[in-house]
Amino acid sequence: MTALFGGERQAWAARALEAASLATLLLQGCGNDRTALRGLTRLSVDAGTDALVLGARACGDGIVAPSEDCEPPGTQSCSDTCRRHSGVCGNRVVDVGEQCEDGNLRSGDGCSPSCSWEVCGNGLHERNEECEDGNAQSGDGCSDNCLVEFCGNARIDFGEACEPPGTGSCNVRCQRPPAASRPGQCGNSVQESGEECDDGNTLEADGCSGGCELEACGNGRLDPAELCEPPNTPVCDARCFPRTERCGDRMLQPPEQCDDGGALDGDGCSARCELEFCGNARLDVGEDCEPPFTPTCDASCRRSARFCGNRVVDAAEECDDGNVLLGDGCDMRCELEFCGNGRIDPGEDCELPGTAVCGPGCLRIGAECGNGSVEAPEECDDGNTLEADGCSGGCELEACGNGRIDANEFCEPPSTASCDARCFPLQ
Repeated sequence: MTALFGGERQAWAARALEAASLATLLLQGCGNDRTALRGLTRLSVDAGTDALVLGARACGDGIVAPSEDCEPPGTQSCSDTCRRHSGVCGNRVVDVGEQCEDGNLRSGDGCSPSCSWEVCGNGLHERNEECEDGNAQSGDGCSDNCLVEFCGNARIDFGEACEPPGTGSCNVRCQRPPAASRPGQCGNSVQESGEECDDGNTLEADGCSGGCELEACGNGRLDPAELCEPPNTPVCDARCFPRTERCGDRMLQPPEQCDDGGALDGDGCSARCELEFCGNARLDVGEDCEPPFTPTCDASCRRSARFCGNRVVDAAEECDDGNVLLGDGCDMRCELEFCGNGRIDPGEDCELPGTAVCGPGCLRIGAECGNGSVEAPEECDDGNTLEADGCSGGCELEACGNGRIDANEFCEPPSTASCDARCFPLQ
């Protein structure tokens, strides 16, 4: 920045004082309401008069104003009017199909340019990774930190005991020689103390290693003919070779339902290689509920806006306590439970109270419902006062079409424009 001397410094000081005075006057005129100045924060110099101008913020000035979403305009994530693009990686909004969103398209910061997490084992070869085999297991040639595993890489990898190889304390397979061994002892065809074998040579991959150790898959050491240890794991087969089949390799292998080569949910094939569709009994991306075609879940696996049990008293509901239980004051049809409501609720024998056969507490006068004997004016008596078993708690027959909404029904009469033949509401 060019230094100011003499008259220039005095001129700039005068303009700064002028700007401060202008701000003070504006505040006083607005009754010290600083919200009035929220958009007046751009200070500029008029080219013609050399005067300071306190103006409104503008799209492209590098400052995100309250009326803007982003700066600078005209980028992949920011429109020409400083509005953030939707559905684009880098817009700071986690859209469908994105795992993360950090507002940029840079690699190596934890969130990739495709808005997926940058982690070792995701199947994507990213910056700072030496390898990427789609898992976070060590011992298969690519470590759980996505570093290449081999004897001689100056790192002690899975199955190794030392580095570097070929020294007095570390053999050519990155294993420590037996404590009792002496230089020249291994390879004399005599199995001596500290040796597991001795085949008369110090060659590798012949069953007896150059350090006189038995070479076998499953010994916990990576022998020359092996690529992973231990065997029979999700990443290592019985021959100590890496398993090639995995979710995301574009090869359909049991028990996979699909394999599109990606590691994202919401594209029809999940990150677990399971088909995504409404009705699969799993909550996939974009779904609210399962299964579909129920009173609370529509055909697209979206939760019905109005249903009994949503804690919102919708139209035609008398109550909604967030459940569909009976006997808690609000029944499974979201109707109030009380003696005198014209409905036989749990704990009641009859309706209406105060009649010749129904007492004040909605208990039957005379005949005792639930004693197993059908007495007038009972329609049935099954020896209990339970609901939804064919004979109600008031000893009335429960059947769709009897003109009463029984415990296992939602509407009456059946086979109408709003009620099906089972006394369930039509969707």
